Amino acid sequence: MTSPSMLTTLPFELLREIALSLDKASLKALRLACVHPRVSCVTSALLFETITLRLGTLEWTTNWAQSRFPYLYSRRVNTSQSPGIFADCRTLCIDTRYPFVVTVDKCLALEKLIEEMGTRAFNDTLLDPLRVRIPELEQGAFFELLRGVCSGAKKLHTIDWRSADDIPLRLHKDICGLLLTPLATRQHVLKVSISVTTYGLSYLDDLAHVDFLAIRIAARHPSDYNVDNEFQAAGDVVKRCPDLRGFEFYSKAAVFTYETSEPLRAQLNKMPANSLEVFKADSNLGFTHGLDWSKLQNIKQLWVSGDNSITYIQDLTELFTGLEGAGTRLDKLSIENYNQPIHDYLLTGNSLLTELELWGFWKTVDLGVRFWEEVVPRHAPTLRHLMIHNLSNSNKLWGWPGEPDEPGCPAKKALQKCRNLENLTVSFSEGGLCYLTQLIENLVPVCRDLHTINLVYDVYTPESDIDGTRVELQEWSSTSKIFDGRALTLRYEDLYKGCRRFPRKSPEGEIPALWFDGLLQTWKLVRDDGVYRFERQNDVYLADDQVVWMSDDKTTGDIGALLYTLWNGYTTSV
Repeated sequence: MTSPSMLTTLPFELLREIALSLDKASLKALRLACVHPRVSCVTSALLFETITLRLGTLEWTTNWAQSRFPYLYSRRVNTSQSPGIFADCRTLCIDTRYPFVVTVDKCLALEKLIEEMGTRAFNDTLLDPLRVRIPELEQGAFFELLRGVCSGAKKLHTIDWRSADDIPLRLHKDICGLLLTPLATRQHVLKVSISVTTYGLSYLDDLAHVDFLAIRIAARHPSDYNVDNEFQAAGDVVKRCPDLRGFEFYSKAAVFTYETSEPLRAQLNKMPANSLEVFKADSNLGFTHGLDWSKLQNIKQLWVSGDNSITYIQDLTELFTGLEGAGTRLDKLSIENYNQPIHDYLLTGNSLLTELELWGFWKTVDLGVRFWEEVVPRHAPTLRHLMIHNLSNSNKLWGWPGEPDEPGCPAKKALQKCRNLENLTVSFSEGGLCYLTQLIENLVPVCRDLHTINLVYDVYTPESDIDGTRVELQEWSSTSKIFDGRALTLRYEDLYKGCRRFPRKSPEGEIPALWFDGLLQTWKLVRDDGVYRFERQNDVYLADDQVVWMSDDKTTGDIGALLYTLWNGYTTSV
């Protein structure tokens, strides 16, 4: 048998021939068993169909990019001896939301703050000392690497760029100039999501030619909002994106008049009919008042949040009436809270949904019973993804608390009709008591495609409920045949960035992330000598549902690659 050290002595061409004969799982195993720049270089082009470049990670910090960048840059161009390492990249994810130096000390400092202060650790006063800007020289190195990847990725299908006005304006403009080209000059889909403060609207000036656009506007104080400027700036961006297919607009500004939002509404009304596929609106729906509903005829995904608006009910009614009149047939509906207009639309709308998400804080007891008895059975034949996350614990009708045979558990009968269900989010605990395993044992036999259950809790008793779940999962086991051949994952994504979590599960000495959006904790169904149980997996840090650091493996699935893996392959020349 050839030892790993012997492989590193083989010529590059022979190593590549060996790699070409392996599947992706074997390539990953080879990469982990033989940590050497030459092996990394050979395997990277075959594995990395997805590349993620992030500022603000442990791998990109002071003097780090400057020392390693030349090795990457020298390999971005195809040669007769070594194909470009980015040649087969199809998806490029760019995250420039946190352009700050990250060190081990800073990571541990935030982790200590979280343990001592909980959610108060994310106060701007405490975080400001951690926001040390990456030196300008390394910002330039990051941009050159990005340009090299774009140049070498000949099969690129999607670019997904997430940014904020924390990034220096000059670097923002450089990236815009590189990425935001007209559709006629590129083959790939371009997605841009940007978060700006009310003082950073100038960051929207260079956005153009985007296929899927998300604009998030926030202010530290309500008095900072200038809604006239916000809607004018958003409307100007829409005007510069003639091929727009998805639009998201988020603003927490105070209630505005319908006339205030006219600049944005006017540009949406000028878009070609049937052009949008995704439409998301947050806080105030006023800019949809008077909208030409033919623009939304072909949307498949609708996401609405706006419970704080005093015209929310009227705007929702107008929105759903407009969608029905246009003949819109949704696949996915995600909406904050639950009220009569939503209920009526789900009962009478044109669409049988494949995905339905309800989230927020509501206390409609009467609609809870009717939801399970009327709405869920109507959509059950097509429903694959169902999320009900009611943060209120005022009633248990919206979840699965109590024994499933109790009269107060209408969810059981309704969910058992969803035979195509694949992904479920629903509450299952009450007062520290957990009914998760009862839910699993009831649904697994009838929902043959169910593979993921997401754990959620209300805002009042997270610690007792989390502890009850932990004990139940530790003690549960089964020899039932209903689990034969089933793959089932339990997921808990901490909405408070690790402040409300199960005990940490990670390898000894692992460095926690500094800039991240959530902490994912999971269990997988495993079988040992005919006995099934749930085995805890290592924690994972998330950024907008994208893995930014994994405990036990530095690759994102079979075809993905974290920046860590990309860097590790090119520390020296081959």
